[in-house]
Amino acid sequence: MIRCDDGTNYTITDVSRYDKNYFASGPVGELPTPTCDWSQFDQPELPGGEIRRFNVEGTDYLFIHNLYETRRMLYTLYNAMGANPSTWQNGQAVRRSDGTPWVHIQLTMPEGESVPGFWPWKPEVVTEALDACPCGDWCLEVWDVYADGIFQRTEYKIF
Repeated sequence: MIRCDDGTNYTITDVSRYDKNYFASGPVGELPTPTCDWSQFDQPELPGGEIRRFNVEGTDYLFIHNLYETRRMLYTLYNAMGANPSTWQNGQAVRRSDGTPWVHIQLTMPEGESVPGFWPWKPEVVTEALDACPCGDWCLEVWDVYADGIFQRTEYKIF
């Protein structure tokens, strides 16, 4: 039983698919380890936990903000930044003229933005996104999705 942010209770009845996604070979494993000095990059604060409940065409959906997997995305982005010459040069993070990090990171999506998610976890999605546009602002977010009490997927979003 999960207490939702709207005050209702949601009953989870089946999590058997959690590490058995049809498209994944199994659990995603440990969090990434540093391949560069992560402390030189923007250090966003991890958001608080959040639970959202929706009813769409008779299906009862629950979205739980997955902070552990949000960290996986952040650490993957850090490692991608350390491997990209636009964001890492001469053993240091590239900085703007005012001394702030070249890349700004937010661990939630902007209000009103509808960003398609991907699943299962694919670190290359994060790396390819950064390589396509290595500067600016990045938003990361991860949600566990349930429908009628049954775990569906962990959905990763990057913008």
